[in-house]
Amino acid sequence: MRLQAFRIKNYRSVIDSDVVKLSDLDNVSVFAGQNESGKSSLLRALYDYERGEFDPDSLPFSTESNPIQSVSCTYKTEDGDDLFELLSEAVIEKYKLQIAEGEIVLDKDKIDKIKEFTLTRTKEGDKKSLEIDVNTFNLFRSAILDKPSQA
Repeated sequence: MRLQAFRIKNYRSVIDSDVVKLSDLDNVSVFAGQNESGKSSLLRALYDYERGEFDPDSLPFSTESNPIQSVSCTYKTEDGDDLFELLSEAVIEKYKLQIAEGEIVLDKDKIDKIKEFTLTRTKEGDKKSLEIDVNTFNLFRSAILDKPSQA
């Protein structure tokens, strides 16, 4: 999977980055700007997103309250990505499913329709969450089989 775009809200000096699209052609993206304009904050927010934890120093500089912080990342699947296998393993592990060898828990045809998805990490006070975009969630939900079947 490849990071296609991101959006950061209420992280250090960044109030709302809007959607930042990354280069699709050459794997090169450049963040340019004056000193103290937020370049490091963008990178730090992406780092926090990946590690699943917002740094205690990540609250916006210009506010006294505890705003809702979020980092959204949009991924695009590429040839060779096996989203079906990845999601199947995650579902089996999370729900500790006991299935026989060769049985499947997801509809591969439906999972293969997922070409792009957005994950958003949010922090509001002490509450943290990870959400997936509604369209992908609905497609994933429809791919869950009522009971395991043979591949």
